[in-house]
Amino acid sequence: MKFTIYNFTFSILPPSQPSPPVAAPRLVERDRDTEDLGLKTRG
Repeated sequence: MKFTIYNFTFSILPPSQPSPPVAAPRLVERDRDTEDLGLKTRG
C-alpha cells in the first residue's frame, strides 16, 4: 500500500516539478527492499 500512497501524493504535485515522478519509483523500490528484508528476517 505504500507505493500507492507515494504515487498518489506525487500525482497531486504540479507537472512543473520533474523531480517527484523520478523519486516515486525510487521510494517504491526502497519499500519493496524493506519488505523483502523483513520477510527474510522473520523467516
